[in-house]
Amino acid sequence: MVFVRRYQVYLIKEQYVSQYIGREFLFLGLFKDFMNSRGTQSRVLGRQIVYITNEIPIKALYAQFEKDLYLNSNVKLDNGIFYIKKKDKHFLYKSSARLEIRNRVIHIQSEGSYDAESIFFECIRKVSNQFLAIDLEHEVYGWLKPIKERKLI
Repeated sequence: MVFVRRYQVYLIKEQYVSQYIGREFLFLGLFKDFMNSRGTQSRVLGRQIVYITNEIPIKALYAQFEKDLYLNSNVKLDNGIFYIKKKDKHFLYKSSARLEIRNRVIHIQSEGSYDAESIFFECIRKVSNQFLAIDLEHEVYGWLKPIKERKLI
């Protein structure tokens, strides 16, 4: 049985990043509620998501991918979708990942070990420290570039 992970990566606006450090589970709740909503509730939650997120900086991401992955033969780009397939020493697939960039969300689907998805996450985190990755199915979430909590005396 293959364990598939599906991540949604959002660029959270700076003021909400600082307000919700340590309470990222609230973002998980919002995105999970949106996924399960219909009709009016879906429109309201969708507006809230647009309000707290920025558009994905597609040009900056493509430039970072080109810089970091240019010579990586495991990476392919097909119709705007990036694919990574990593093989082990016996040439069997060890891990794979697929990345698709949309207006306000990056979708990453991966299976196998964490190697392939880590390559994508490393590139994305170099663009901004405000990216939040969420796996709604397994309720896993976190900043791609961990943000230190401010200590107020």
